[in-house]
This record gives sequence, structure tokens and C-alpha cells, in this order.
Amino acid sequence: MPKLKGTCSMVTYMRILVAVAAFSVAVSCDERVEVMNSGQIVESTSRLDLENESRDLRADFEDLRIVLSEYLVANEKSITETQSQLQFLLSQIDDAQSQIAVLLESYRDTNTISKSMTQQWDEIEQQERLIGEQASLIAFHDSAITEIKESLKELRDLLDIQEANSSTLTQKLEAQRAVSSGLEKEIAAQKDQDKKISEQIQLLPSNSCKIEDSSSWMRDLTFKVLMPSLLGTYSGSAFYIGNSELVTNQHVVGTRNYVTIVQSGKQYPATVIRTDSSRDLALVRTSTPLLIDDAPSFGEVDDDITGAKVGVTGFPSGLGSTASVTFGVVSRVFVENLVEQLQTDAAVSPGSSGGPLFDACGKVVGVITSKLTGANIEGIGFAVSSDELTEFLAETTSMGLR
Repeated sequence: MPKLKGTCSMVTYMRILVAVAAFSVAVSCDERVEVMNSGQIVESTSRLDLENESRDLRADFEDLRIVLSEYLVANEKSITETQSQLQFLLSQIDDAQSQIAVLLESYRDTNTISKSMTQQWDEIEQQERLIGEQASLIAFHDSAITEIKESLKELRDLLDIQEANSSTLTQKLEAQRAVSSGLEKEIAAQKDQDKKISEQIQLLPSNSCKIEDSSSWMRDLTFKVLMPSLLGTYSGSAFYIGNSELVTNQHVVGTRNYVTIVQSGKQYPATVIRTDSSRDLALVRTSTPLLIDDAPSFGEVDDDITGAKVGVTGFPSGLGSTASVTFGVVSRVFVENLVEQLQTDAAVSPGSSGGPLFDACGKVVGVITSKLTGANIEGIGFAVSSDELTEFLAETTSMGLR
């Protein structure tokens, strides 16, 4: 450091030195510039620099003290005055050091704040990453929700179709239930009827179906048919089937529209309703109601009937007005000219045509039509089956004639 001349110069120099020290401190403070880059704070002046400047400043004052001591010796100044000035300078130095301490404390606070801000910036970046991840997750969930909505819509459409199908099925089931209910009622009624029939059958004696017993009843249902002609009156047989209707042969009534029915001496005018030459059957109805309670039923004909006992009732020519009965068996069942017929060995005579062929229980199984004749032929009579008679009556009903 150069030596100074004169008191004024000395004082001036000290003031300049103090000012320089203060300016250095101020510049040191101003040089602390904070730079923000991606959330981090950068400081241009470090704590070490401030401490170095403080030491340099004390060294300068120490040099100043030495210069002042030499100056006092050389200029014989008053020690008191010089001490006073030095005391002032030292107070200035203390102020400067106080400011430095404040600056150092501020630096520490700033450093703490910088670290806190850096930590907060890291947390913000982490939050941004988390937010980005959440946004991606939300977008994924949104896409999944959209797919679920589409799936639900498809399911809803399927449910609508299923509901429509279920409605149709329900209607069909209701209709089926109604049909089933009707069938159940019919079945129940049939069961009741079968039960009654079974009870009636159980009440019948075990030997109830005897051909001898059936023949008496069938004789009461057999009538004589009278047909006048130019050559006289000839006859045939017929049997009652209910509602004042009787069955005989077509060849008995011929082409006539009217005939006379006779039983027990009583005559009943009758109208020919229908004839069938292929089956040799005819249906007649009396104009006066016949007071007969029961009518015979028709039995079914099959090969099993062969050998079964049967009876024939009728009015053979020349044997009076009382019905006769003969017995035999079914010799065979056959079809000729598309007509089912039965052969029997029961005696059949002229005038018996149109009479019933019945089984042991009184069921009609045929209508007598003819017999074979010859010197060496005996016991071969024929009847059209009850199955053919049933079809004949059904056809007549469908034609509106019954």
C-alpha cells in the first residue's frame, strides 16, 4: 500500500477505503442472481466467496492500521484524534461485517428456499407424471366403458329378441295348455266312463255271452220285409238299428222306394233311404216310430273271429210270420270284389236275406246276403261284414240322408 501525505489526504483515503469496502459488499450482494431452469435455482455467488471477501477486507484494514501508525509517527498527530477516527472506521467495518452476516444468513435462507423449491419442483414433476398416468388410465377405462356399452347394447338387442320369442312361446304354451286342459277333461271323462263300463262288466255273470241268450233278443229286432209284385208278394228279412231305421239287402228291396215292414202281425210302411248294390245293402225307415228301447251294436271283424259261434235270425219263405234262428260258426273271412264278407255254416234259407249275423254277445258281425245251393252243397251261407255296414251308414250320414 502507498504511503499518504497530509491529514486531509489520509482522511480522504480512509473514506475512500471504507466506501470501497461498502461497495464491494454491495456488489457482492447484487451479483447474487437467481436463474430458474426447469424448476432449479442457480446462485452465482457462493458462501465461500463472501467469506473470502470478508477476510480480504480485514487484511486491508490491517494494512490501513499499519499505514496509519506510520503516518501518526511521521506527522505527530494526536493519538486521541487518530483513535477516534480509527474507532469510527472500525464501527464502519463492524457495520459492514454485520451486513455480511445478514447476507450470509440470507444466503442460508435462500439456499433452504432453493432446496425446498427444487423438492417442490420434483414433486410437481412427479405429480405431472402421475397425472399423465392417470389420464392414460382414464382413457383406457373410457375405451373399456365404451366397449362395455356396445356389448350391453348387443345384449339388450338379444334380450329383446329373446323376449319376443318368449312371448310367442308363451302364447303357444297357453294354447297348448288349453288343448291339454281339454284333453285332460276328455281323458277324465273317458276314465269315468271306462270305470262305469268296468263296473258293469264286473256285475255281469261270467257266462253272460251265450249265443242262446242273444238269439232271443235278436229275434225281437228282426222284421219281415214284404214286396208286392205282378206275380204275387215275396219277402225278405231286415233288422232294427235305432231311430226307426232298419237294414236289409239291396236285392230284397230292388228298385222300390217303399216297402212294408211286418212284425208280430203289425205292418209298418217304410221308405227306402239308400241302397248300395256293390255291398248288397239297403237302409229303410218306417213312417211310424218303432217303440223299441235298444238297438244292437256292431262288432269288429278280423281273422280272429273265424271259428266263433254265430247265429242267424230271419223269416224263411213259407214258414209263417215268426222269426226263426239258426246257429253255426264263422267259417272264414274273405274279400271279394273289394267287399269284406264272412262265410258261415249256419242254416240260411230263401227269405233269410237281410237278416243279422250276430255273435254270442249279440253284436252284429254281418248281414246275410246269399247261400250256395246244389245237390251236394250244404251249410255254406254268406254275409257282408259289419265293417262294410259301418262304412255304408257313415257314407249315408255324410250324404245328409240320416
